[in-house]
Amino acid sequence: MARIPSGLFKRPDSRFWWMVVKITDGNQTRYKRESTNETSLEKARDVFDRRRKEGTACPNGATQDALTLTELENLYIMTIHGKSSEDKVTIAFKHLRDRLGDIPLNKLRPVQLNNYIVQRQHTDKVQPATVRKEVSYFKTAVRKALRLDLVSDALALKLLRVELPKAPKGRVRYLTIEEAVRLLECCPSWLQPIVVTALYTGLRMGELRSLTWTQFDKAAGYLTLPKTKNGERRDIPLMGTAFTLLKSQHQLGRRSAFIFSDSQGRPFSRSHIDHEFLDAVHRACVEDFRFHDTRHTFASWAAMGGIEIYAISKLLGHLSIRSTEIYTHLSPNHITRQVLLLDDHHDSIARETMNTNNFRLLHEYFTFGDGKDDLDPTLFSLPSPNKNDVSTESIDENLNIHESAA
Repeated sequence: MARIPSGLFKRPDSRFWWMVVKITDGNQTRYKRESTNETSLEKARDVFDRRRKEGTACPNGATQDALTLTELENLYIMTIHGKSSEDKVTIAFKHLRDRLGDIPLNKLRPVQLNNYIVQRQHTDKVQPATVRKEVSYFKTAVRKALRLDLVSDALALKLLRVELPKAPKGRVRYLTIEEAVRLLECCPSWLQPIVVTALYTGLRMGELRSLTWTQFDKAAGYLTLPKTKNGERRDIPLMGTAFTLLKSQHQLGRRSAFIFSDSQGRPFSRSHIDHEFLDAVHRACVEDFRFHDTRHTFASWAAMGGIEIYAISKLLGHLSIRSTEIYTHLSPNHITRQVLLLDDHHDSIARETMNTNNFRLLHEYFTFGDGKDDLDPTLFSLPSPNKNDVSTESIDENLNIHESAA
């Protein structure tokens, strides 16, 4: 396809200057060739500038810089996909309108946005991370309007310069191997495969719920996510327990197009998974742990197992390594081992009972085959869940007992 010339140009069959005008209506953009009816380049430029402004149609007929918050929200929603993302944007703009009214952008001052941030945090007692997201959605919408020439550069610059609340420190919470074993033991049988896959892949709950058997490459041992949160394809290599689990379920017969589904073949609802998961967390005496923290656990275990942070970033589907650094918290035991390595204290390392390959340790607590695809209760010989401090020596001892029995 031939490239459309931009701005003014001459046609060999005309003495006038011609122009290409970009006409924008919401998120619909088209190009139109028109004659300026001027032979002078200077006058043609004046016609072009005037016509370009006329050709930019704002939602509901608003003029440039006069977009209201509602119109800005509608413009943003037209460019995003997914009910979850749309709901978050809608809620954010509702809070903005509650404080600022449906104000046109050309009447909105940076000090008003700053006051909104202060009031949300101190009057409404909203966490800084939540306020940061709300204002970030607004700024993203302004950038989209700027690209469509619906707001001027000067107005956009003023609004985008408002400082966001400081981002909170990353949540430092991941499972120890003992907590993982206790948690899985307390999960109902239908939830165990979901939690195991989450721990071994770092997939988000939404990604797990939407997994279909067509995304599972049994021969290569991969899960393929064609379109993820950042819009890119992601291939997840399956290892150990997760691969064996999915393969055994695949061999037993697929009752649904979804890998994880209820008795009627429908994916489990988010609320149902959350409720049962938190109930299992309570019964396992695991404190302060949410389902999304299985993603933290995967990243932290991978880092402690020696996986490079760049590879972890790709597995998690992050566009920036900075995002991955939030998840990869290292245990004090692992850091101690690394310091000993620096000083070449191999004897001390040998006496360390901490094994950083938690994926391998967890795999020792699973058994498959003969149609069995759940946890083997006989492998749980750890102390009672009421005892939060379980020594790693007991894990190694249990593993040795299991290996000897095999």
